[in-house]
Amino acid sequence: MIRLISTHYQDKDPVRAAELDDCLARNKANPLIGDVLVLPSEPRASFNDAIKAANAAEPVADYTIIANADVWFDNSLAWLPEIDWRKDRAIALSRWGITEAGVPAPLNQVD
Repeated sequence: MIRLISTHYQDKDPVRAAELDDCLARNKANPLIGDVLVLPSEPRASFNDAIKAANAAEPVADYTIIANADVWFDNSLAWLPEIDWRKDRAIALSRWGITEAGVPAPLNQVD
């Protein structure tokens, strides 16, 4: 089972709020994600909060993903079992967006 740990908050910008709502809905609808755990957004959840939540969650997940509220996952999660996890591996992701043509592409953004 894949467990996703994330946050959700109501952004003041309606476009951004809709994006966050869409990401959460997509992740909840993803058949590869068995559990979505949304951390409280006030006070702002930290990476440490997410690690504690992962360690406390029952039942134990096969894979745990910690992601920001503006990230959603597609069927590419199906490749997780292909990785040799016995080698203490972790995966870091960069943000991608969807082009007007509906094609995924890296989001080259400087924050």
